[in-house]
Amino acid sequence: MTSTDTEAVDNSGRGLARCGISIPMKNEETAPENQAVSAPSNQLIDLRFSMYSDTERSIWSARYQPTSEQDILGIPAGTYCMEEIPHGPASEALLRPADRLCALTQHQHVATVFALASSGARDQIWYEQVDGGTLAQAISQRGKLPGEEVATIAAGLVSAMTWFHQQQMAFTEFTAHRIFFTSNGTLKVLAPDVDLRGKNSTVAEEYYRKDIAAVASILWECLTGEAPGDVLHRPPLKLLLPATKPELGVTLEHAIDQDKPQPSLQEINAIIQHHFSAQPVDLFASAHPSVRGELPARRQPSKKKATSQKVLGSKVSQPAQGIQQKLRRAGSACLILAIIGAGSYALFEHLNSPTAPVTAESQETSPQTSMATTSLEASPMAEQNPEEIMTHLVEQRNSVLAQGQRTLISSYALSGSNLEKQDAQLLSRDTHRTLKSMPLNIVSIEDMQTDGGELSMRVTLSADKPDNFTPENAQSMGLTLKGNTVQQEVTFTVRQSDEGWRLISAEPRSPSKTSS
Repeated sequence: MTSTDTEAVDNSGRGLARCGISIPMKNEETAPENQAVSAPSNQLIDLRFSMYSDTERSIWSARYQPTSEQDILGIPAGTYCMEEIPHGPASEALLRPADRLCALTQHQHVATVFALASSGARDQIWYEQVDGGTLAQAISQRGKLPGEEVATIAAGLVSAMTWFHQQQMAFTEFTAHRIFFTSNGTLKVLAPDVDLRGKNSTVAEEYYRKDIAAVASILWECLTGEAPGDVLHRPPLKLLLPATKPELGVTLEHAIDQDKPQPSLQEINAIIQHHFSAQPVDLFASAHPSVRGELPARRQPSKKKATSQKVLGSKVSQPAQGIQQKLRRAGSACLILAIIGAGSYALFEHLNSPTAPVTAESQETSPQTSMATTSLEASPMAEQNPEEIMTHLVEQRNSVLAQGQRTLISSYALSGSNLEKQDAQLLSRDTHRTLKSMPLNIVSIEDMQTDGGELSMRVTLSADKPDNFTPENAQSMGLTLKGNTVQQEVTFTVRQSDEGWRLISAEPRSPSKTSS
């Protein structure tokens, strides 16, 4: 069964209406002068204001007011986003993805479709209310956006586009005009216009590559305030944004130009989250004046923290307090991390053996999982105590291993270090993305010591015991069985570099040296 076969009728109050009757409406606001699709008018529907218009379609904030005698849409009274396109021979195919969205379970960053309707020469899609304006309007009004806001946009956009592709949907031409915000700042993408079910894989892959290129182009425009343009006339991102690292621009350009191999949506999101700490998008300049009072309070510009690290004491030897609480506050008490050292390869081989079961986590890519990983990557490195330094680096390593991004190992491991080489080898062998099914918990951090610019500490890691995993397996790998979990003690060493603290080694401790 494909992903498209799982379309349960889970409408959650949504209705699907195909009305062959006329639906005249009345306008509260005059349409923009360049609007080519005429705005209708009457009583059941009030057009509040225009949110977008071109020669093919118009998008309105509309208030639906059914009466006891007449309810043409079969949806509750309220304010919605209404998109109109001319009715014609091609309109049925264009509306098919929206029709499917009526039956699919809702996604956080996809605008919910409540109804489809026909009004004479026009077809309509009725979405949830998204009165916070479009991303195109935000860029037009503000120019380039802060990197912290772009990180929020990237996370939501990648989550939505990944989900569309999983449902075999795509866009003919994806632009920032299809990206809206609710009044509370949540990013929502409107319905695609291509249903790829029944298409051959080559055709589908071409659409997906175009969508990935469009996402990268939109994020480039968010960061610079300008469209990337063609490769011959495009200045390097590093020249436009000197504070960024070259790999950010390289990743976006490879995606925009559809180079082979083209970076994935997850790779694009990962490198942006690595550069910036996500913050809410400021919509006051782009939202319609009538809804600005509903927007969240404007965030004050954050003060830049000093880039220097706190000087650590000469010797620290104490258990880490509250580590589980800190991880839960970060959004996940369960870290995605390969067991270190000899245990990493042995357990990895066990999970990849023909007799070992493959878990659901290793077969699926969940938008929610990507979001949780994103939230762990944004923790600042400056002015942290030793426990916070270690926690951040482990979380960063988690995210990179889960997404299989060898190019981002340097975000947590010192270049040329043993750990960098070990992790690069581990990822090169993970052709089936088995690392996604190896979640671990940090149980404790102890015996923290400093020596010059280096910090070492003993960390106890815990993972669920794999099926068919025996005490003999654990003993041969240097691991310890604790009920239904596997535990290992590892001595991590980190060093302060020009870019902050980085892991340089992870040495497993033998079970004979660990407490049982």
